[in-house]
Amino acid sequence: MRGLVCLFFLLMVLNAPAQNVPPVFVLPNYSDTTLEADRDTCIEIVVNAPEAGDSVFLWGESELFIDRDSTAYFLEKTGTGTFQTRLCFRKACRKVQEDPYFITLYARDSSFDTTIHHVRVRFKNSLQEELTKLPNVFTPNGDEVNETFSLSGAKAQCANLFNVSIYNRWGQAVYTNNRISFKWDGGNCPDGVYYYIITSAGGISAKGIITLIR
Repeated sequence: MRGLVCLFFLLMVLNAPAQNVPPVFVLPNYSDTTLEADRDTCIEIVVNAPEAGDSVFLWGESELFIDRDSTAYFLEKTGTGTFQTRLCFRKACRKVQEDPYFITLYARDSSFDTTIHHVRVRFKNSLQEELTKLPNVFTPNGDEVNETFSLSGAKAQCANLFNVSIYNRWGQAVYTNNRISFKWDGGNCPDGVYYYIITSAGGISAKGIITLIR
């Protein structure tokens, strides 16, 4: 009798409907990432739908998706089996900030099983490091050494949002430029101490004193 009971339960298990297996995020396999703000970058996404023939619909929620000219966009949103795509970012210069952005990724299969993955994304503008290399003295005297006040070797990180202004000791602007490749040679200004203000994307800024010596 006991054997018949065991056989009965075994048959029930074998005939029970299979449990749906939700999609699995293979990538991203991290919860934090930092991306360059000045160039288009992407997060690789790989989703596996374990059940044969299962299709996957992928979407995301974040403040980065809010406006029509969104910073973030998917190259594809649907796939079958092992589904690979990318979440890409563009025009992120205005998104540089101290706090990360939160992105929630959803993968839902044809059985409506849903898997959720959270990623924190930071955008960095490496201009901040370049600003620490600004000189405090320059000597435009024709010897081809330290001739200009400039960001030597700086790349064009978010350069379309760059501005430099230089003032004399009376607060009068003597030089302005909106190019990261600016080079101030002193112009017709006399020797002395000047004050500069530099601003760029994401609130990145630098203020300081530069001494002009001919």
